[in-house]
Amino acid sequence: MTKTIRLTGQQRTLLAEAAKHPEGKLRSSTHPVPVTEEPTRKAIASLLRRNLLVETEVKADEPHWRSVDDVHYGLAITDKGRETIGFETFHDFQDNTPEELDAPSPPVHPRKPRAATSTLAKQMPTPTTKISMVIALLKREQGATLDDLGEATGWLPHTTRAAMTGLKKKDHNLASDKIDGVRTYRIVDAGRAS
Repeated sequence: MTKTIRLTGQQRTLLAEAAKHPEGKLRSSTHPVPVTEEPTRKAIASLLRRNLLVETEVKADEPHWRSVDDVHYGLAITDKGRETIGFETFHDFQDNTPEELDAPSPPVHPRKPRAATSTLAKQMPTPTTKISMVIALLKREQGATLDDLGEATGWLPHTTRAAMTGLKKKDHNLASDKIDGVRTYRIVDAGRAS
């Protein structure tokens, strides 16, 4: 299994700029030469450590990222760097749009979808916040169970209980009934409390 290499947007841009060059050299028009900005220096250092870029000796009038005495060092993308951004050769760039080149790196471990896409959440009108979703569920005639609220918001039970405590503090009148052994909560008008 190949390990996915995570890149920042800046690192991905630097690799893409180098891969666009026929010789794989980083000749950036967006970064000063030599590179003096600390975030850019850190991004380049990280790419060098991971063998995605390599230093090459260049002439004094060519773009370089650092100099030692009279020796100037430029940057070039490695095969591993090209593979990381999904382009094996320079010609691969000619077949892709700029949007494809700027796409973020995929996550190392894909996350499972949040509970907000649950069937209960899809049935609800679209509230703007999770707490407004909780209020909408609690205002239904049948109310909502702790599991209903957790499924709709993606919250754990202790977070859901804390949110209901917050609603009480904001003067919402919460009623609680146990129906068939399951606790159901709902917001009631002051005159309808049971």
